[in-house]
Amino acid sequence: MSSDRRKVLKSIEKKGFTRVREGKHIILKFFLDGEPTLIRTLLSHGTNHRTVSSGLLSQMARQCKLNSKQFKDLIECSLTKQEYEFIVRNLTKTES
Repeated sequence: MSSDRRKVLKSIEKKGFTRVREGKHIILKFFLDGEPTLIRTLLSHGTNHRTVSSGLLSQMARQCKLNSKQFKDLIECSLTKQEYEFIVRNLTKTES
C-alpha cells in the first residue's frame, strides 16, 4: 500500500505534528498539549517522491508509535486527533 506524499503530510499535520525542519527531508514532530514529545518522523521532499512506499509507511508508523493499520487510519482520518493523543498519553504512562 503506497500513499500520496502530500496526503500523508497534510493528514499527520492535522493530527498535531509540526514541521520543525526542512532540508532534504521534512522533519515532523508531535506536540501534545502544546509541548513537544519524543515522537517524530520524516518525509522526503522532491518530485521524485510523490508517493510514499509501503516500507516507508511502516517505518513512519513505528516512529509514530502505531502499527501499520493504525497509521493508515491516521492518514485516512478514521483515527482522530483525540484518539491518537489518547494512544500517546497511554504510551507515556506505561513508559514512566
